[in-house]
Amino acid sequence: MKSVKNAPLGFGMISMPVKLYSIQGDNEVKLHQIHPEDGGRISLHRVCKICGQTIEYDALGKAFEVGDRTVPLTDAELDALPTPAGAGIEILKFIPRNAVDPSWLEKPYYVAPDKGALKAYTLLRNAIAGSELAGLVRLAMRTKDSLAIVRASGNVLVLQMIAWADQVREPAFPVLDEPVDISEAEQAMADVLLSAMTGEWDPAEYRDEYRAALLTLAENKIAGTEPEAGEEPAPRAQVVDLTAALQASLAAVKAKEEAAA
Repeated sequence: MKSVKNAPLGFGMISMPVKLYSIQGDNEVKLHQIHPEDGGRISLHRVCKICGQTIEYDALGKAFEVGDRTVPLTDAELDALPTPAGAGIEILKFIPRNAVDPSWLEKPYYVAPDKGALKAYTLLRNAIAGSELAGLVRLAMRTKDSLAIVRASGNVLVLQMIAWADQVREPAFPVLDEPVDISEAEQAMADVLLSAMTGEWDPAEYRDEYRAALLTLAENKIAGTEPEAGEEPAPRAQVVDLTAALQASLAAVKAKEEAAA
């Protein structure tokens, strides 16, 4: 596993070298554009919208949009911009573990100790694991100033990026303010259905069915064989009577439990 960032992690007056590793690997099956007649890949050209010239990658520049103006920026100017986080990972303070809404959280990373940091790392991990807290940190990630939380997960620290406040949209949906007439019986059935569908989280129970089917399709085409027809998923009926739908859902859950017994 290759680290994506090496940096000192600051904890009060303690500084320890750590490495960040992406937790989530990329297993996406990428589809390419081709010319169907001969199978040739289609290349994408970088064309200037003003002069129409094709620009080589090494000759590309960068710019920032300010209103209706485009401000060109050089690599030197971008490199000279200060980042409040500097080169390290600074723990600003500790906050309740569940203080950050999950919808604000982004990509997670493992935080592993680098040479000579195991003792300080273990002290910090044990302190976090023995509390209901997470560290709020600031760091520069790929030149961008970022916020993140650090929490303990087993014997490792996990860092997860947090969106900035101005990136998160408010849930402005007027329909949610409209009055809804829900009977006690309907709410009770919904609560029972939720309880009946409650179970343990086991990631091994699930897989990316689309990716698996796409790989099988590709293997069959290479081998020159016809794929077996898969089962069509049962269509969901349009909800007309909510009470009837709740009752049918409960009956389906019960039948599934009896079949598994």
